[in-house]
Amino acid sequence: NENTIKSVAVGVFYWNWSFSAIRAQVFAWGTLHRAVWIALSPLIPWVRLFRIAIQLLPRGHISFLQFLRDIPFMLGIGYCAAAGQVAGLVNGGDRGVRKFSHFEMNEPRLSHSEFVR
Repeated sequence: NENTIKSVAVGVFYWNWSFSAIRAQVFAWGTLHRAVWIALSPLIPWVRLFRIAIQLLPRGHISFLQFLRDIPFMLGIGYCAAAGQVAGLVNGGDRGVRKFSHFEMNEPRLSHSEFVR
């Protein structure tokens, strides 16, 4: 539903904030486990990029040149996701869930006429 890069970045940040806080709570992550995830968070975008590459490139779902062109976007959004995960592990989930819900309910969306252009 997001229609700008900023909107995608904000949505990914808040969703990952909520996700990481809930995941840590459900699996009863202690301080050490959270600290390891926080320390390794700069690798999250690269791991996601690698997974996309091994899933899509060999099957011909995406061309290699298209993949190369998309790397800056994927890494940028990946770092927004990683920052959100760190926020969730540090701050817990209540605030992140509220912010994500507010974002989802209030973010401007494309109208039908804008969408079909």
